[in-house]
Amino acid sequence: MSLSELTSRIMQSKAHAAIVVTSYRGNPGKLQFLDRRGHFLYDLFVESALLRREVCTTGRMRIRNLMAIAVLGTISERVREFGAYFANLLGVPFMPINEIIEMSTEDASTAFILLHEKDSKIHWTAYQSSDMVEIGPRIRISHIRSHPDEANE
Repeated sequence: MSLSELTSRIMQSKAHAAIVVTSYRGNPGKLQFLDRRGHFLYDLFVESALLRREVCTTGRMRIRNLMAIAVLGTISERVREFGAYFANLLGVPFMPINEIIEMSTEDASTAFILLHEKDSKIHWTAYQSSDMVEIGPRIRISHIRSHPDEANE
């Protein structure tokens, strides 16, 4: 599918953006956020990724609701900007992990995405909000590149 076709489908579905996953040697190489005008806003360079079945071996859990994008510890301004953009895109709040713990729910199908930086890498994974168990996928991002010129056009 071409980018113009994908942009057209984004507009037809009334979505705000799409995530384009490119591969590198059979593995995810880059996650690109494409807006409805056909502009790439962020590129996330994937260093490694573990699938949900590799992270959570206890069984299949279906995520039906996303409650927030959370951050753990101190993060760089670039990661903070991306986290805020991603939360806005998904229509969920962007907040520190301690606020998520206070909001936790008993609903096993509700999850949150956690972003944190460790050893100059960005870690992205999903957790079940009822018991704070990691359910994945677990993605390690080497760096984030934003395209501010395209976002302002």
